Formats: sequence, structure tokens, C-alpha cells
Amino acid sequence: MDGTPTWEARRERHKVKRDVATRHLKQDQYWTQIYLAKKQQKQTKRLSLINNPNVLLHTFTEVVPVSKEMADLKKRAEQVAAAYKNNNNKNLVLYSKQSGNGKTLLASCILAEVGKSPASAKTCMFVSTTQIKNLVNKKFDNTARQDDLYGVGDELDEFERNAGKVDLLVLDDLGTESSLKNGGVSSANQTISEKLFNIAEKREFKPTIITTNYTGDELKKIYNNKIIDRLMPTNAAQVLNFEDVPSYRKN
Repeated sequence: MDGTPTWEARRERHKVKRDVATRHLKQDQYWTQIYLAKKQQKQTKRLSLINNPNVLLHTFTEVVPVSKEMADLKKRAEQVAAAYKNNNNKNLVLYSKQSGNGKTLLASCILAEVGKSPASAKTCMFVSTTQIKNLVNKKFDNTARQDDLYGVGDELDEFERNAGKVDLLVLDDLGTESSLKNGGVSSANQTISEKLFNIAEKREFKPTIITTNYTGDELKKIYNNKIIDRLMPTNAAQVLNFEDVPSYRKN
């Protein structure tokens, strides 16, 4: 023996080096995915217009169905999230007359599932319609300083731009900035209607998720018909109905 490694020894050494390189590559890919997911989550938080930042933290794993109906809705929501990651562009409505039965919860879970996937690289935005109203009210507040009014105007314009261009948008509690009076539905603020119309126009080929306590006919009394025609799907398969789901707030 002259000390030269045998062919088998060289092959084994090469295999070990290759395995180490492969392991390092997988580790790099894993941490890259973690970094990208966190980056997308921070972007979603920055873009969103919300009452409570915790709404962006919900995931499907924490959803414990309180009924068979809720279990079915959760499964359908998971299917919708998978479809959105694969570039489905159909709008979705989560509806029930009552509050507190999981519409916002599942909508936020869909958004989180889509937003955390580096492979799909989707930009996401969650919007509480009551926050839109707050911005509009602030803009027309006579007690506000003039420089504040200009700032609010910029915020409204930025909101419209972002909501129109993100890959997936959630409009939570659509119609709540209006109010029911004597069995009738009051019209939405003109500025809010204009913003929503512009957003609906820009989102013609992008999916929007809506949660609401109002029927399509009621929403048409609140907003311009053209807004609802663009946002509300006519296909029953694109509506998740929560009418038979008991309230989470009572459990």
C-alpha cells in the first residue's frame, strides 16, 4: 500500500462532502423561507388598516370548530387559501346576519395562510371598514388642524392605492360604517363609496374577501350598485354562509 486512498474511499469522501453541502443548502433554504415569510407578514401589517393588530395573527391551527357547520366552513376556507396561493382570482364572501360566529377569524386565517407562503409571494392587506370611516371622519373634522387634514388626505389616497394593487384584500365588516334605521339601510358616506368604487375597479382580476352582516340587496342600498356588482360574487360556491354557526363569543 502506497498510502493513496482507494477508489471506494475517495467515493465515500465525496459522498460525505456532497451530503454536507446538501444539508447546508437545505438549511439555507429553510432560513430564507422563514425570513421571507416574516418579511411578508411585516408588509401585511404595514399595509393593513385594522382596529386590532392581533387579527393578523390568527391561523387555521387555532380554529377549533364549535359545530359541524363550522368544521365544514373551516375546510372550505383552507381550500380557498390553497386556491389563492395557486393564483385563483375569485372573490369570496363570508356572510351571516349575526356577529361573533367566526367570519373575521376565518378570513384572517386565509389571509395569513396566503401571506406566509414565500413560494406564492402574495402581497396581502386586511382592512376594517370602520377604520376607513374613521379616516374619512377625521378628514372632515372641523376641529382638526389644516396640516393634519392634508396628512389624512394622503393616508386615504395611500389606502386606495395599496388596496387596489395588493394580490389579496380582505374588507372586513363591509357595511358597518352604515347603520340600520327603522328597518331601512342608510347610505354610505360619499367619500367611502368613491374609494371603494375605485378599489373595486382596480381589483377586476384580483381576489377580494368580504365579511359582512348584510345581504347583497342590502349592500346595494348602502353603496353604489356598481361597487357591489364588482365585489360580490354571484356564484353560490364563492359564499361561505355562517347563519347556522353558533357565536364564538358565547362559548
